[in-house]
Amino acid sequence: SNSMGYASREPTLHNGEKMAYAKRAALAVLDQLGDRDLVAAIAFDSQPYELGALLPAGECRAALAARIQQIQYGGGTDFKEALEIARRRLAASGRPVRHVILLTDGDSNRSAEDHAAVIAALARAEITVTSIRIGSDTVNLDLLDAISRATGGVFHHVEDVQQLPQLMIRDAQRLLGRASERREMP
Repeated sequence: SNSMGYASREPTLHNGEKMAYAKRAALAVLDQLGDRDLVAAIAFDSQPYELGALLPAGECRAALAARIQQIQYGGGTDFKEALEIARRRLAASGRPVRHVILLTDGDSNRSAEDHAAVIAALARAEITVTSIRIGSDTVNLDLLDAISRATGGVFHHVEDVQQLPQLMIRDAQRLLGRASERREMP
């Protein structure tokens, strides 16, 4: 959204830095994945944009990284449809560990109630969501926390965007460890 391009009330945050750190964090997660781990990315502003289909990272890493680097800020913020697309793709994957990282500055064009059906569908499909809210303001903190709690994921409010890449790497490593444990189970 346009708001990813401006610094808001952060005196140390320059215009465009939220988007730059969001891209850096997404690329760091992509680098953590094994070649057989499935990965996709969906950018969103007023509508979702699939940057790459759900494929093994070894097959799509370079192309997906290039598409992530090309993301530009603009438009409004509506992550509901992006979550719905992610839910459908992950539910069809048949993988035992299915996870979404929702990275946003939070100011959605929709009300919190508009997200109830997709949150319930994610929970039913056992798809966890880590919601990461970038920025110092508090718009939609409750909604993002509710998405994560309902799905068994984790919510983070990140005011210092410089922490974002490491936070997302830790989240990816936690999930990769969980996937490894599930593969070892009889």
